[in-house]
Amino acid sequence: MFADPSIEEYGPSYVLMSTDFLQKWLSDNNMELIWLIGGEKQMFSNEGGEFFGRLVFSGIYRYEQGKPTGSMWFTKEQRDG
Repeated sequence: MFADPSIEEYGPSYVLMSTDFLQKWLSDNNMELIWLIGGEKQMFSNEGGEFFGRLVFSGIYRYEQGKPTGSMWFTKEQRDG
């Protein structure tokens, strides 16, 4: 059900999971997967003394018919003045 490809091949370590097992487990337990995404990017001068603005991003996705579906939205904040 779970595998780490780096055990048999050179590369980064991560976990892969069987989607068949996942779908069955979610169905058997009357659950669904959701992803909540949030973050920001800020822009400053080279020395960090001047702030130019910020981009805030958010999103929500769910696992539906074998793939993630959902949306992202963005808020742009400019510096004052």
